[in-house]
Amino acid sequence: VRFGETPILQFRKNQLSFRKSYTYKILGGLNVGKTVPSYRMALDKELQRWSGFARALRKEDRVAFEQMMDACRNYASAGSNATRPVMFEPMVMSILLHQQKTLNKLEKNIDAIRKQRCQP
Repeated sequence: VRFGETPILQFRKNQLSFRKSYTYKILGGLNVGKTVPSYRMALDKELQRWSGFARALRKEDRVAFEQMMDACRNYASAGSNATRPVMFEPMVMSILLHQQKTLNKLEKNIDAIRKQRCQP
């Protein structure tokens, strides 16, 4: 089977191998192949959709918004394993996880300060 001039299927004895490509044309124009974008690609597209919202924010709010979007990017590997059809769900979970980690760190710092004050 050929796609243009490039063979995409190679037949060997008891073996069928695919050449890496996103779309294969097989038998009269039937398209098969990778049709769902990767999570990272879908995340980038979703973040681009929010760019108008980000531009409308005040500067200090925009900084906070970008930090939230960075949390989404930082946890993209976990989000890709969530296999959720709605892109926004793993994004929100990434943001919540980042905020929870920040809260835990702040609570730990506050407890350390309290312990220092209580010691003579």
